[in-house]
Parts: sequence; structure tokens; C-alpha cells
Amino acid sequence: MKSDQSKSNVEIYWISAFLVIPLVIAIQFGNEYTTDKGMKILYSGLAGLVIGSVGFAGYYFTNKRSFAVRAAVLACVIVISALPTTLLYTPAKAMAKDGTIYSTCPVCGYIAFNSQEEACDNCGEELTEEEMRESGFSSMDSLIRLDQLYYFVPDDEKAAITFEQPTISEDGYTLDESWRPSVSKDAIKKQAIHYHEFRRKYPIKVEIIKKGQD
Repeated sequence: MKSDQSKSNVEIYWISAFLVIPLVIAIQFGNEYTTDKGMKILYSGLAGLVIGSVGFAGYYFTNKRSFAVRAAVLACVIVISALPTTLLYTPAKAMAKDGTIYSTCPVCGYIAFNSQEEACDNCGEELTEEEMRESGFSSMDSLIRLDQLYYFVPDDEKAAITFEQPTISEDGYTLDESWRPSVSKDAIKKQAIHYHEFRRKYPIKVEIIKKGQD
């Protein structure tokens, strides 16, 4: 009786290993491959369905095999579950719902830079030759540093300067964890002083026009 119970417990461990571990790996595919929330769920669901079937098949066909064989097959299933992410996903790139390929924005660090438009869909900065020349720079790096100075200046004058950002932006874009800013906090502090002095000198006036008024 104890032997049967022990075998039953072992089988529970095996089927959990064949199903849970590959599924946890596979469902990351949606998070890595697209920035669209709906498509993330779809891609993760499809990957989980395929890998779940592979995992169950691996468990079923090795049910009466030795420990070494089952462990080897389990390792293969785990490798297969990681293939969609490792092979189809390009580091620091993601695909939007409309098929747009995004890369890491040099300014804000989110995977939201549209190379065709030469602009970031997250921070809105344009990194074009024309913009560079109009700003009086001879290199794109100089334009990027200037844009970063403005990007990281907090609206609240009393707020601390920080490079910490949420993993997912308000617009749903993923932060590239390997990205680092090219400006220092001291440079941003100096820019912040000028920025807030300008705001105090020239306050922004907002006029609300009621409907029906000209």
C-alpha cells in the first residue's frame, strides 16, 4: 500500500515537472515578443498550449521508462519550451500589434523606437539628421544627451533626480534592462535649475474655452 502511494507521489512530481516548468518558461514568449497587451496574452497562450502538449506527450511516453530516460526527455522539453523566446526574439527588440518592429530608444531606454519613423513611440523624441542639424549638433550622440537631459528633469522642482523607471511604461512599452543613460545626474540637476527658473519666469497659462464661445 505504501509502495503504491509512494509511486503515486513520484508520478505527481514527474507530471508536474513535465507540465509546470515548461509552461512557466513558454508563457514568457508573449512578454518578450510584443508590446501589445492583448497580443502578449495571445502569444503566451499559444506558446503555453503547444508546449503543454509537448510536455504531456513527454510524460506519457516515458511513463514506464527509467529515471535517466525521463530526466533526459524532461531536459529536452525544457529546451524546446525556451526555443520560441530564444530563437524568434531579438534582444532589445519587440513587435507591435500592427507589425512594427521596435528597438531600444537611446533616449528613454524603452523598447519603443520605430526605426522607420526615426522616433520613439514612448517618449516622443525624434532622432533624425534634420533634428540633429536644427539643434546645432554634428553627432547624434549629442542630440541624444540633450534629449535625455530634458527627459529626466522632473516636473516637480522638489523631486529627486533618478534614473529609475518602471519595467512597463504608462503606454505599455517594456524597459530594456541593459540600457544605461549617457548623461549624469549632475548634468540633469544643472538642467533642472535652468528649466524651473524658466518655468517661474514664464509660467504656462492655460485658458479654458467653454463650448459655444468664440
